[in-house]
Amino acid sequence: MKVGVLAGSLADGIRIATEASRLPDIEVRVLVLPTRALTLPVRVARELWRVVKARNIFASVYHLASGRVRFFPHFIERHTDAIRAMELGVALHACGVIYRQPTIEACGRGILNSHIGTLPRYRGRCVAEWSVLEGNPTGITCFFIDEGVDTGRWMVLREEVSSAGYHSIAEMKRDLFGRDGKTYRKALEAILAGAPMAENNVEQGNRYYPMSKLFLGVVEEILSKNAVCNSQL
Repeated sequence: MKVGVLAGSLADGIRIATEASRLPDIEVRVLVLPTRALTLPVRVARELWRVVKARNIFASVYHLASGRVRFFPHFIERHTDAIRAMELGVALHACGVIYRQPTIEACGRGILNSHIGTLPRYRGRCVAEWSVLEGNPTGITCFFIDEGVDTGRWMVLREEVSSAGYHSIAEMKRDLFGRDGKTYRKALEAILAGAPMAENNVEQGNRYYPMSKLFLGVVEEILSKNAVCNSQL
């Protein structure tokens, strides 16, 4: 199956492609797409800086040399026909944009998203923080997106993650976001194996919005206390 990583940066695309490439019968392509208007020199400098910061220089060189990376000059909506011509089986989201239906349909079975929240309960923004505030486990859900906010019908993978070991919101979100490569690999394994998918019934959950500074402070305190208690066990 041909898999396309829709990436907002080369570094993010390579990180995810490296995990997906571990699977047999998977052919990965990294599609680097701008998420904001930048001049060419600024974009090149930005890409190089992110690759160096992510410490995946060798993997980047390997994928570039093997012709597995393609840079697009414009926002993704202007490249729908080019993406369709690649005949992808599925695409993986790492682009920081909301996709329109023509783009979704151009990606074979669709576009998978690694969402740092357990659907259908937690949709929208700051869902990891809201789950901690409400005393529930956070987690990751990999699902096929639609044009809505976390409303895609089919969930391929869902895993709960305890927040007990995190000392701060930044540490928690860094870890959860950093799991996207392995999450996509597991989801692709499930798809290749023909595993059944669960339905994302949005009526069973809520859409959340950015959390206020007051509540963020409460979450920070909860995480700090939980981490101390966990270390004493």
